[in-house]
Amino acid sequence: MVALLASFAAPLARVKVEPRVARPIFHLAPTAPRGWINDPNGPLLHNGTYHLFWQNVPNSSEWSWGLGWGHATSKDLVQWQPQPVALEPSPGGLDRHGCFSGCATVDENGVPSILYTGVIRKTPEEMEPGGSHQHEAQLLAVAADPADPELKEWVKLPGQFLPQPPADMALSGWRDPFILERPSASSPWWYVMVGAGVKETCGTALVYRSGDLRQGWQYVGPLCESPPAAMHTMWECPIMAQLSSTPPAAAAASAAANGHSNGFVTNGYVALHSNGHSNSSSNSYSNGYSNGYSNGHSNGNGHSNGHSNSHSNGISNRRSNGNSNNLQPVSRHMLCVSPDYCVNVPLAYLGSYAGGRFELAAAAGPQRLDLGDILYAPNVLTDDQVRAVHSIHGQ
Repeated sequence: MVALLASFAAPLARVKVEPRVARPIFHLAPTAPRGWINDPNGPLLHNGTYHLFWQNVPNSSEWSWGLGWGHATSKDLVQWQPQPVALEPSPGGLDRHGCFSGCATVDENGVPSILYTGVIRKTPEEMEPGGSHQHEAQLLAVAADPADPELKEWVKLPGQFLPQPPADMALSGWRDPFILERPSASSPWWYVMVGAGVKETCGTALVYRSGDLRQGWQYVGPLCESPPAAMHTMWECPIMAQLSSTPPAAAAASAAANGHSNGFVTNGYVALHSNGHSNSSSNSYSNGYSNGYSNGHSNGNGHSNGHSNSHSNGISNRRSNGNSNNLQPVSRHMLCVSPDYCVNVPLAYLGSYAGGRFELAAAAGPQRLDLGDILYAPNVLTDDQVRAVHSIHGQ
């Protein structure tokens, strides 16, 4: 099912939810369109309404070619209304065998836009060792009526919005576009990354930039330098979230309120407390998941023992043995990738990002984003209060 994790939704006590027999109450588990569903796609907040899309194979209980995008809307991230299917394969088109995963944004003219991968299944003669099973193209669709609060109808634009990757890269795949940056007062550029892999070598993501969402895109280079082979050979559904920072004084106050004994992290700063061994894994887990920050414990002698606590749910949980009570800023971007295919758990890094580059070598991680084996292909949006809201699908 598609499950929406919304740590920052309105308090549940203020939300009236209609009971449903044998259905999740606080997760989105669509009943229409019926059929197979997987990756959440393109979470979007537009004019006060949340939109979530997902991969859907109508009238089937199994994954197959012909995937489209299901669609639902919500005002509170708890109660969801089904909407018409947003995207379906176009006969004879670049997405004739499937509208694969992607993202959604609002372009520079205020038009909601979907970026996705269209696929054409390769014939047996076209298959090559270590290569993709499909021809892949990055496509764009826009809302037919941007003023429609439910964005019921979408129109595909002709052709590919991104140029094909360099032919000499020997890629094992090239799919799942994600917006890294949009134009701002400090930069005129859109940046987008596309999940990729170098055959039998490593996973990566390729970065492009343009001043216009619909055209003029140029290849910039890989998001990271020389990703290690341990990160598998294909990065599916890469996402990135910028994590906000809080002034040290505010972080200290939050840490103090939490008992000064659990290395509590608040909005971008980690408190290192001497003899901080009373931190429970449950507190580390819930705080690490909702805030996405490192959690540190100190032990008194100033040396790091290099231990990692997976209960931080995908974010590095460092035990340092320092005798300090100081506050230290932690990295402000989380890169998350889904390696290879859905039997693997997404992996997360905390590190520095700027201008289409993520400093992987200096980043903390990787850490599992989940402790179990039922989560894959998460997605993320930043809402109007600059809060990162994650959506996932469980199997």
